[in-house]
Amino acid sequence: MKNISKLIMLTVMLTSMVFLTSCSSDDDEIVIAQSQFAFNGQTISTPSGYDLFQASTSEIAFFTRGISYDIVKNGGNVTGSLVLINKVPRDANGNIMTGTYNIGDDDATIVINGDFNSEEDLRNKSISAESGIAVIRKSENEYTIDYNLNLGNNRSAIGTYIGTLESRR
Repeated sequence: MKNISKLIMLTVMLTSMVFLTSCSSDDDEIVIAQSQFAFNGQTISTPSGYDLFQASTSEIAFFTRGISYDIVKNGGNVTGSLVLINKVPRDANGNIMTGTYNIGDDDATIVINGDFNSEEDLRNKSISAESGIAVIRKSENEYTIDYNLNLGNNRSAIGTYIGTLESRR
């Protein structure tokens, strides 16, 4: 079991190194820790993960601390950020399939400091990915999801989520 844990940590570290390789020495160094993403020079923690079940595909959502799917769904008064990855395929048993996925236009969205009571505010603060990649791995009940999203206009969201995904079917 220790070897598996070490292998997982090594894989996460190597994957992070691939995603965070700089092209020049004057690039700012961005360090992504567990369940965080970087956007426009800020690091945003996303400790809550959800599997939003939809027939043969799924949406995976990562919320900032203090926000949950239930609070958002029930109109709780919250402001925060989220990462939403759409169209993640499922196997015949309904489980999220692991693998590497190319993110196409509108296959992922981020919201930075959105008011989850205001659809207009969320629409105005939503940024859809133009392209990117997501790597999904699973060990027992824990997922490791690395993503690198191109948001256009020289913007990106690069992050990792490590943890369980609470199912919402």
